[in-house]
Amino acid sequence: MHTLVKSFSLSLIKNVSFCKINGSKVLILHKQVSDESQYIIIPNYISCKKFEKNLIFYSLKFFTKQFFIFINFFSIRLKRFNKNTRKRLVLTGLGYKVNFSGDNKFLSFKIGLSHIASIEIPLDEVQIFIVKNTIIIEGLNPTSVGNFSKRIKQLKLPDSYKGKGLWYKNEIKILKPIKKT
Repeated sequence: MHTLVKSFSLSLIKNVSFCKINGSKVLILHKQVSDESQYIIIPNYISCKKFEKNLIFYSLKFFTKQFFIFINFFSIRLKRFNKNTRKRLVLTGLGYKVNFSGDNKFLSFKIGLSHIASIEIPLDEVQIFIVKNTIIIEGLNPTSVGNFSKRIKQLKLPDSYKGKGLWYKNEIKILKPIKKT
């Protein structure tokens, strides 16, 4: 019988392990930079081996369609696993500004409050870039990026009439009409 073979490079993966859970083969990938792991169930008709820095999948010829569906699924998961998560917040409003503090450990916001609001940057989890009035939050762990962006957004929730405040880059803005009497 002929077999189908596909190989993947594991350059950003620290450790690969295999286990069986309830009779199913499970592949566990551990990221090199963070403690994040990903679990992928491998169908019974596909075999998998680790060879040096490569992961090799193979299957019998009569499972051709299912094999290529799984390979496509795995390649998408591997690309997402190796990618940084990015969120963009836009500061909308006249006079609203954001800057780094002197030691680059805090973000300082001038957002219409009586004082300057500051928030500490978790330097081990996220990276911050400021371009004009856009804050770009980037990191390996999607949860920490989302939590930090939510903390920033809670400093100045968007105004429901004029739209001033912190908005996500592609957030749909639904504003209430201003009543005129």
